[in-house]
Amino acid sequence: MNAPDHSSLQDTLPLVLVVDDEARSIDAIRRNLEEDFRVLTATSADEARTSIWKSPLMSSRSECCIIQS
Repeated sequence: MNAPDHSSLQDTLPLVLVVDDEARSIDAIRRNLEEDFRVLTATSADEARTSIWKSPLMSSRSECCIIQS
């Protein structure tokens, strides 16, 4: 029996970009989100901007929002 192909399911999940300068925080957040979201990460604002503007995954920029804590 073949294993199910999760790649097509993964493509339909909402995309989240997590930005934090602490690798441990990014890892913890990713682990909590990755079951229900596609997760991109960045460790700086510059890296996040690059991800938003250059990544084909982030083509719907109007749906981006900033949550700061």
